Parts: sequence; C-alpha cells; structure tokens
Amino acid sequence: MIVASYIAKFLRDHGVAQIFGFDGSMMLKIADEIDLLDGIEYLQNFHEQGSAFAADGYGRAKNIMGAALVTSGPGAINALAGCGDAYLDSIPLLIITGNDRLSHIVNNPGVRLNGFQDLDIVSVVKPITKYAVQITDPAKLAYELEKAFFIANDGRKGPVLIDVPMDIQFAEVSDNMEHYEGITSVPNILPDIIDDVCRELYAAQRPVIIAGGGIQTANAQKELEEFVKKTNIPVVTTLNGHGATGLALGASGFYGLPEANLALHYADVVLSMGTRFGEQQCGKFPDKYTRGKIIHVDVDEKEFNRALPAYMKVLGDVKEFLVKLNAYIDVKCLNNFDGWYDQIYKWRERYGKVLHNNLVGLDPLNVVEHIGLAVPEDTIFTNDVGQNTMWVCQGLRPRGTQRLLTSSGYASMGFSLPAAIGVKTAFPDRTVVSFSGDGGFQMNLQELQYVKLRGLNIKFVVFNNNTLGMMREVQRIYYNNNFVGSNEKEFACVDLEKLSKVYDLEYFELKSEQDFPALDEFLNHSKAGIVDCRLPIDTYVKNWNEFMQEYPEAFTDEL
Repeated sequence: MIVASYIAKFLRDHGVAQIFGFDGSMMLKIADEIDLLDGIEYLQNFHEQGSAFAADGYGRAKNIMGAALVTSGPGAINALAGCGDAYLDSIPLLIITGNDRLSHIVNNPGVRLNGFQDLDIVSVVKPITKYAVQITDPAKLAYELEKAFFIANDGRKGPVLIDVPMDIQFAEVSDNMEHYEGITSVPNILPDIIDDVCRELYAAQRPVIIAGGGIQTANAQKELEEFVKKTNIPVVTTLNGHGATGLALGASGFYGLPEANLALHYADVVLSMGTRFGEQQCGKFPDKYTRGKIIHVDVDEKEFNRALPAYMKVLGDVKEFLVKLNAYIDVKCLNNFDGWYDQIYKWRERYGKVLHNNLVGLDPLNVVEHIGLAVPEDTIFTNDVGQNTMWVCQGLRPRGTQRLLTSSGYASMGFSLPAAIGVKTAFPDRTVVSFSGDGGFQMNLQELQYVKLRGLNIKFVVFNNNTLGMMREVQRIYYNNNFVGSNEKEFACVDLEKLSKVYDLEYFELKSEQDFPALDEFLNHSKAGIVDCRLPIDTYVKNWNEFMQEYPEAFTDEL
C-alpha cells in the first residue's frame, strides 16, 4: 500500500465520511485514492477557503472532526482562514496539504524556492494549530496521523495540519509502522469537587448558568438540558454557545439581551461552563459583569482568572462534569427559584424591545425572530460576522434542537455560506439557514456554484444595507462620520436578484413585515434561495455599554 492509499483508508476508518477540497497538482493522488475507496467521499469546492469553512461547519454540526484536502502554496494559504477560525473557536479540524517533492523542500536550505509552490506551510501554520507536521518518512505515517487525530480532540479541541510531499504520497508503507498512544491531558472530575459545587448551588438564591461554546464542542447539550430541567436554574448562553439549549433565556454578553445580562449582574452564583469570559462576553467593564460567585468549569486551565476571578475552578471535561453533577445533586436541597424567574421576566417585559432600533423599514431583530419561529425546530443556522452576528444573537431564541454555528473568536466574514454547505452535507434532511451581511456574503460567492451543482436546499438570508454596517457604525462614533470604504461610491451589494438567476436559485425580496407570510412559504420551499432583506443604510446595533448609559435605573442595589 502506498502513503496516499493509507491516508484515504485511515480517514475513512476514523469517521471521515466526507472531505472537502479543491484540486491542485500536489494533492491529486490523495484525492484519487479517496475517490476509489468506498465509505469516504471527496467534495470539490470552488476555493480552498470555502473548503476549510465547509469542513469547519460540517464538524461543528456533527460534533466530529471535519476535514479538508488542499494543494501546496496558495492552496494551503487559502485554507488558513478556516484553520484560524477552528483554533480560536476550539473546533477539531484536519487540514491535509500536498506539497512539492521532498527533495525540493529539504535541499538548498535558505533558498526561497526550489521547485513549484514548495512553501513551508508547517512553519506558517504552527501558531494557529494544535499540531502541524510534514511527513518526510513513510514509516512515521501511522504515528503522525494517529497523533494528529488524538491532539485535535484531546482537551481543548482545535485544528491540526498534515503536509505530505508529492513523492512521499507514492511511497510504499509497511505493515509494521510505529503507532501513537496518546495520554489524555484532561483530569477526572473528582467527587469532592461535585460536592463543593452542589453546596454552593444549595445556598444560592439567584443562580444563573452560562452555557458557552464548550457545551457544544463537548457534545454535552443533552446533559445540560437534563440539569436545567432538573434544577430549574435559569440558563443563558454566550454568542458561541447560542443554541446549546432551547431552554435558554437568550444570549448574554456585550451584544446580549438585557434580561440575560441583568440576570448575570444580579446573580449570587454563576455556574459557567465552557466559556472563556472574553470581551464579547464581559464587555469593556468586567467589574460590572456580575457580583456573584463564579464557578468556572473549563478544560483549559489557562482560562481561569484570566478575565474574571473564579470563586471555584473546575478543570475537566464539561460533559463528564454534567453527568456526575446530574447524578449527585439533590434537587430537594435547592431553593425555589420562581421569584427569581419572575424578576427576570419583568426585565424582559421592561427592556425587551430596547434593542430594536429601526423605526422606518424592516427591523432586523424582528426578521431573525420571525425566521426562527417559521422554520422547523431542528433547523441549523449559520452566521457571518458583522452587524448580522449581533442581530442574530439578539433576535434568535433557539427552540427544540435548533442550533447556531458562528465564527465567534476569529470572526471571519465569509464564514456563513460555506459553513452552511458543510452543515447541509452533514444533515441533508434538516433545514439549514445561512445569515450574512451583504459584505460577508460577497466574500465566498463562488460556493453558490457548489450549492447549484449539488442541489443543496439552503436558504441564504442576506441583511442588505449596501454598506459595511459595523465599520460604518465605528466611523460614525469615532471618526466623525468619515465613511471611508463604507460609503455608497466605494461599497455596494451585488444585485442579488440577478445573482440568483446566475446560480439558478430562488429569490425573495423582503421589504416589510407584511411580506412575512410569503417569506414563510419561501423558507419552506424545497429549493435553495436568497432572501434579500432590504435595510436602510444606517441600521445600527445596540450594545451593553449603551444600555447601561441609557437605563441606569436597571442597576440599583435592590431588586
């Protein structure tokens, strides 16, 4: 067996049923071997960035490791956006790159280029991967593949890259290769820790659970819902955890819902699971974030006390933690939280509409809220970066098993469209809705050809205000309305109706809420389509700092 054939079989045997990619001369042998093998499929995209983001979305949706196969040089560099995204959002992802012949790579050190596209991608990618290696010895192939898979999924998950020179792909491998036996870096959750956590929860009068992205990467959604139903403790999510449970009050954070943020502010105990307390969560004034005791559960000990002091640190896998907590906690020892819920709902009633800011034309939050209710309860949403991220965060209240997948930490425009392709590939029978702004949507338009050729029924909701809205907001506030790059002469959205015809997609122009009944029919149509959500150019997003300034009465010392 040759190296390329072994790689194809290894991937299949380790659960990789589909691998996204873009043809290039340095990876064709691996793609060829994959195509000849039953049980694994090579999926050709139209740009390597699309391949990487599609693999990312695929892996997030299935809670497994997605995979992409690209060529050397520019192909490998193009895939790095997906690598950076997976690294900062802690998503397991495998990138396999082809490369020039080994002799061109290792000979004449210091020479900039020996052959063709022989870029040292391993050195380039190391800061944004958990592990990156070039295969130089076929005898080490099994060891390196097994090591990469293990590292990607152990502890705080993340991407790995394996670079395979073209001549190595054709080399023979033996049956007695060395194998890798990894030792997990994750400690067990001890009974004493569970007992300590329960003691704090028993004493709590106003507890709140924060569900972060770690809930989804640990595949702990069911365990979280069991705990919430059992204890009746209010739960909010982070942006990256949005969709972790349909029982959540909503998303919290810098662009979160007022009732979710006020619940955290007044909580006496905060059980935080799988969140890093970044600025998007805590805002620019972390001291005002909460006055409660923080029980911080995370698989990465570097996150403890980094942004906020932890009253109790629990290092370990959040799924294991919830399994043991569900088995141990005595609900009869918990206080009654009905009064606490009443207070939260009073905040929702009082402040629930303050984020809605369009008095003329469509309000994007109403659009998001309506779409969330119009589609099935198992719909998976993808989200792009910019104003649309925040509108979706504020307007979407996931129900049932609805999930939201977003580029949170890396925050890459152009993520939503190819990620939706990955999701639809993973779950062809589920409804998939992609939210984008007109800026991010235009960054990976080429992947609409993939949607057309594969007949994928994805609905693309584009918030079209003909500008880079988030940049325009910053320029309005800090740069004296000097709209460089975001004015009507320098930026505009492509004609989405004409674009739909080019890619053989359905088209729906959403101008007002009177169009909602027709939108419902469009969303549940069996063909892919674009929803052109027309917004005024100066449609804004409200954040937590603005809320605190406008409603100081919400922060009194008495409830």
